[in-house]
Amino acid sequence: MPLYEVQITRIGYGVSTIKVSAETPNDATVKAEDEAGDHQYTEHHSEYQIGAVRLIPPPPESELNAKQLADSYGEPTSWGAHPDYPRVDWQHEVSEGGTQIGYWEWVVNCLQYEADEEGKVTV
Repeated sequence: MPLYEVQITRIGYGVSTIKVSAETPNDATVKAEDEAGDHQYTEHHSEYQIGAVRLIPPPPESELNAKQLADSYGEPTSWGAHPDYPRVDWQHEVSEGGTQIGYWEWVVNCLQYEADEEGKVTV
């Protein structure tokens, strides 16, 4: 689900910026108002004015941790797998003694290695 940053002002008080996960900017606004009422201010039924609503771009995969990757590619009924790094490749590396880390940690290492290799300049 996309992440939005919503600037919200409690009339007569101050401005807060709240990050919420939502499907649309309108959903983000509703969630931010609810979050402001529940957490930012003591009165839930205050009057709010919405400022900027900005979609926060997702970070590159090479910056995600194992849990974030598992949440992105995992399925409720299975462990899931990254499309570029099949579990069979990880299993082979484990059986050959090349790694002792879990699947998603191995994917993180592969993605970081790939990002490092792409960043190298050959002369």
